[in-house]
Amino acid sequence: VLQQLRGTYPSIKLFFFFFSGTYIARNVGLMYASGDYITFHDADDWAHPQRVCEHMQVHKSNSNCSATLSLMARITPDGYFYSKQIYPVDRNCMVSLMFSRTTFEKLGFFKQGRIGNDSEYFERVKNFCEGEICTIDKVLTICAQRPNSLTTTPETSNEIGKNQKRMHQMKRWRRFR
Repeated sequence: VLQQLRGTYPSIKLFFFFFSGTYIARNVGLMYASGDYITFHDADDWAHPQRVCEHMQVHKSNSNCSATLSLMARITPDGYFYSKQIYPVDRNCMVSLMFSRTTFEKLGFFKQGRIGNDSEYFERVKNFCEGEICTIDKVLTICAQRPNSLTTTPETSNEIGKNQKRMHQMKRWRRFR
């Protein structure tokens, strides 16, 4: 689909590489990105067709906005909503983070690693940018809750949401304010 769209929209750039990880792929994208705003999308998630538009409207209407974030909900392969906690089913969607080129130039690339570096980048925006992070109070992303993903494997997660590796990483990020 993207190869077909590239014929109509020459600004679409496609890069193919395998088994390198999410954050390496994001950093490659950041090296070649030429737009004024940056956001991401994971391959196993679904975004509302107006997600980018909703984020852009907030950026354009609020000059004090360093980044925007919308909400997500998880869904199982058989179509049921899933939550590690009883409430709420929706929560902040780190992959929806949209920020300006200026913010990227200030904060740089994602850290290397397999887990949680989108949350670490969010912490950098929160701690080192003067503007606010504007949350769009709408579920604009549906994330796949599937077996053997980084979200569900015992090595990187657990039933209450965070394992020791993730907790240790969070403590380290928050120390550097």
